[in-house]
Amino acid sequence: MAATLKYVKSGQRFHPPADDWNAFCDAARAHLAGLHDIGGGAAARISLASTVRIQNDAGADLDQFAPVILDDLLITFADNEAEFRHRPPVFSAVAPAEDNLGKPLAILQEPLADGKVGRALLAGVTPAQVAVSDEAHDYATLSATGLVSAASGELRILWKAAGTGTQWAVVLLGGSASGGATVRIANVTAWLASRTYTVDIYTKWQPGFTLSTADRIAEGATMKTPTLNDAAVADRITVGTKFHVVEIPFAEEGGDVSYWVPFERVGLP
Repeated sequence: MAATLKYVKSGQRFHPPADDWNAFCDAARAHLAGLHDIGGGAAARISLASTVRIQNDAGADLDQFAPVILDDLLITFADNEAEFRHRPPVFSAVAPAEDNLGKPLAILQEPLADGKVGRALLAGVTPAQVAVSDEAHDYATLSATGLVSAASGELRILWKAAGTGTQWAVVLLGGSASGGATVRIANVTAWLASRTYTVDIYTKWQPGFTLSTADRIAEGATMKTPTLNDAAVADRITVGTKFHVVEIPFAEEGGDVSYWVPFERVGLP
């Protein structure tokens, strides 16, 4: 029996039906699971990343973090108006090839068998494998064989393992050299007030996820955690907590101020 989920007026005696209460519990558990997604010894990552549902039409099983190309929308407005309006879109996804590199890129967030539907990242931070030709490269671009390092490109490399050849990296989709906000790393140094901290800002990670003084561009900068994350994260932010951040300038009395706003907490030693 489907839950009715009726609202209760102030002062009304409250005796929730079992279906309503169970639906509430399911929603609460799902919400908490998203806030406390801790597994394999890694700290939780809280992200404002954008994902999309895809169907694997590559003709073979795909590994987690494989790059894919979004092809057709499986159900269009003309196919089924109600489905198009009320359900998340699902795209057909194929492997990169010379004739489709101009289409939207996404990176799988889970292993996906041929013909099955899963999640892929369109914008945000994700691990990926990159063919590194030069350790000085800070960007990656897509080729028919996968992601390759470059001096500029559609993906910003936030960190990569040392050396050349195929390496694991952490990349930002939407972090191209041609536009968009510049992603930095904030290391929390002190708590100021509710949702407000001082941080040191770094341009990149060194091997082993260490932060080098040579890469520090600001000391004692102000970081504000989004209201959305306040209840979930504020009590767990301590000195040494690290975030990927973008700079947002504010005009305030006494002069302009820049706040570094985190979009993903990074769980690292």
